[in-house]
Amino acid sequence: MPYYIDPMLTELRALIADLGKGGGIISPSVYDTAQVLRLYPPNEDIEPAFQWLLAQQRADGGWGSAETPYARDVPTLAASLALHTHYQGKQQAAVDAGLAFLQQQADQWRELPIDALPIATEMILPYLIEEANAQGLALDPAPYAVLYQLRNRKREKIGKRPLQAGAAPTYSWEALGQNVDTLLPDHSGGIGHSPAATAAWLRQAMARPELAKPCASARRYLAKAAAATGIGIPGVVPNVWPIVGFELSYAPYALLITGLLQHPALQDVVDPVMDELWVTMKRGHGVSFGQYFTPDVDDTGLATAVLQVTSRPIESDVILQFQNDDHFHTFPHEI
Repeated sequence: MPYYIDPMLTELRALIADLGKGGGIISPSVYDTAQVLRLYPPNEDIEPAFQWLLAQQRADGGWGSAETPYARDVPTLAASLALHTHYQGKQQAAVDAGLAFLQQQADQWRELPIDALPIATEMILPYLIEEANAQGLALDPAPYAVLYQLRNRKREKIGKRPLQAGAAPTYSWEALGQNVDTLLPDHSGGIGHSPAATAAWLRQAMARPELAKPCASARRYLAKAAAATGIGIPGVVPNVWPIVGFELSYAPYALLITGLLQHPALQDVVDPVMDELWVTMKRGHGVSFGQYFTPDVDDTGLATAVLQVTSRPIESDVILQFQNDDHFHTFPHEI
């Protein structure tokens, strides 16, 4: 055996043993960090978090990777709003650069490439445009007309049924235009496994004395979400947390497709992960990316694959629940 294999297996064993622990580990998000800083900043010094936010701005004035152009407007507008609100003109150059970038991007939204649309963009971007205009950052909504139409269709569908904790729309609760009486934090302590949604909920709820207990829970959620980034800066948060289901299904699938899932040197750490995943699958009739969220087809599909291979068979109806006429959906009630 090559000399470098043993150290790699040792590291892999440690990684597998940590899967799902503490809610999972995930990189920070510009959008959610900007929203937390603007809507419900932590009690600690927030200047380091704003400096982190400023450091993520690209040379073209926008935030986010140029390789995913449709994913850049949301973090750019959220960051510009947060800087405008906090610094009151002292970071005007950064805000102006962000707004100029958005103006350059605007024409791409006149025709909506539905398959290129990042999660919840049709809800969040129109909401941010309205927030920006209310704050005096003039943005013409006309180029986003098709996006607004899609948002209206979704809002109509969402409004026909009571909002349940852990349902897919709760992930973008901040953009739904609802009040705190429609939803309380789920068992994670947050709203929709989303730091941004949780911060928006807290901003409303903090004025309600009868909500003191769920507010305390939501504040703890934001602190835990920040810790999951490993950055160590209060207020710098990921775009989703916890991600237990994601780690428990995607990591074993990576082992499966590389031929390592049943490697003899890994079985004593793989088996407890498979047992936990199997219990999760049975309990929730599927697997979600988080821990208290509705199951989705991605995590459920990968979990089914790895459980089948490790002699933990799953009934086909766990997958077939996502069938919708001639296609499969990620979540129920999708357009």
